[in-house]
Formats: sequence, structure tokens, C-alpha cells
Amino acid sequence: MAKWREDPPGSSRWRKQLWVHGQPHQLTFKGAKADAELHEAQRRIELGAVTARANGTSVYAFEDFCASQYKPWAKAHLRESTYKVRHFQLENLILHFGRLKLPKLSDAMVEAYKLKRLAEHAEKAMVNSELNALSAVKTYARDIVKVPCADFKIRRFKVSKRRDKVECWTRDEVLRILAATQREAKCSSRSSCSCSRLACGRARRWPSNGSAFLSSGAS
Repeated sequence: MAKWREDPPGSSRWRKQLWVHGQPHQLTFKGAKADAELHEAQRRIELGAVTARANGTSVYAFEDFCASQYKPWAKAHLRESTYKVRHFQLENLILHFGRLKLPKLSDAMVEAYKLKRLAEHAEKAMVNSELNALSAVKTYARDIVKVPCADFKIRRFKVSKRRDKVECWTRDEVLRILAATQREAKCSSRSSCSCSRLACGRARRWPSNGSAFLSSGAS
């Protein structure tokens, strides 16, 4: 298979000859090489190369299907921000499943992937998002382009949503806290100085009934 050639070197202009049904097609693209490969995948779909392969006896490997079919479709139909996330989600899936044929995917393989990602210290929520991407690939393969693909099950982790507890004190509770703090201040002042209670700065730090504190917004 011909490879992309940068012509001239360093110009970000890529050229490649693509053969479809015995006919040559010259592809040109300006930009990053990764985008050039997506352009090639889109052209294969437009020229009928993918349809011819899907109707034949051969089946897709997982990484081939993602590169030539699902990624171009996702880039065209998903929001740009969503596609950027989906692109990175697919990278981990492709690294794991690689050349495995779509009809060979199984429930056990999905469970093995989940355990592998946990062993790599990935959060369960992150693994679930990658499983969502795997589900999208499966749906696109089976229901949209209708290529041979196993009907495997995807069981996501149960992740409890964090709910921070917010406590609110009543007026009486605030007064009890202030009273306890005031008593502690009195004890500290008596052990460290010999002045009277009214003259001691520590003792006069807190109001006697907490009214000043409450009037400032604690009520």
C-alpha cells in the first residue's frame, strides 16, 4: 500500500496514490499527516472502497474499522469538542483490541479491558467513558454500515455520585457554640493574667450573648 509522501519536505503538503477497484486516484492534502489519513478514509468511503470490502468475505480489524470508518464519521457528525474527547477515548481501545477482528469481540474481552485499565490506575468514570466510545463503535458497525461485528455486552462500572453534605446551624446552636468558646476564653485569661474579667481583653473578645456575631450574618 502506498504511503503518504510530503512534497516538498517540510511543506505539510501530502500526496498519495489510492487504488480503488483497479483505478488510481491521486490524493493531495495540506495539513497534519494524521488529518491526511482521515481525509484518505473519507475518500475511500466516497469512492466505494469501504462498501466493496463490507460486502465481501473479509472483515474489519478493530483498529482498521476505527481509522477508516468510525473516526471520519464521528469527526463529521460530532461536535468538535466531543470528537476531541472521543479521539483520545478510542486510542486506549485501539491499543488494547488492535488487530482483533470485530466478530471476535466478546463479553470476556470487554471485562478484561476494564480490569486492565483499572490496573493502569484509570478512574472508573474514565473507563466508563471509554466503554461509551466502544458502544458507539459497535452501534455504528452493526446498525449503520452493517459490517460483521459481534453483539457483545458492555457492563459499565457503578459509580456513585459525590454529594457534599451542607450543614446549617440554628440560632440556639450558634449561641451554645459562642457560650462554650467564651467559657474557654475566660479560663485561659484567668490562668495567664490576674486582671479582672471585664478588663481582660481575652474575656471581652466574645460578646456575652452572641448578638453581635448573629447580627453580622450568622442568623
